[in-house]
Amino acid sequence: MSQFYDSTLEPSGLRSTQFAMLAELDRRADTPPTIRELSEALVMDQSTIGQNLRPLGRERLISLVQDEADRRSRRVKITRPGGRALPMLDRSGASPNNVSRTALASAPRPS
Repeated sequence: MSQFYDSTLEPSGLRSTQFAMLAELDRRADTPPTIRELSEALVMDQSTIGQNLRPLGRERLISLVQDEADRRSRRVKITRPGGRALPMLDRSGASPNNVSRTALASAPRPS
């Protein structure tokens, strides 16, 4: 299934894991999560989160900011360009809901 998502998202340059991260960060924009909190929410290893965040940071879709309450922690924030990318992906049919509908519509029917 992840290959299907990745192929659908290919024109955007994002992988399905990166799209999921952007969607979660957008949902939590008011209280940006730490990398640990993001990994728990997405049920992913922290190193996997880090590997997927680097390209998003290079593209300026996310930013890492120091936590004001705990200077040892960094919070992951979606940037304006990152927030604008989500609706564009949705309109292109790359949102998880649209991809799921497409997959279900094209799936063979049981006899």
